Amino acid sequence: MAARLAHLDQVADAHVAALLFGAGQQEQTGVETDGGNLIGKTIEYRNSGGTPLE
Repeated sequence: MAARLAHLDQVADAHVAALLFGAGQQEQTGVETDGGNLIGKTIEYRNSGGTPLE
């Protein structure tokens, strides 16, 4: 995943209802093993105002 959640305005414009994150293979990191990166980026994104849905 990129250093930040990017292009979510384009995701919202495409009427996407949900984004799912997870490891594709056993050797890859997941939410439980990424040291809090995904949750931290999600909180940072929410605190910045997020992307408005129309």
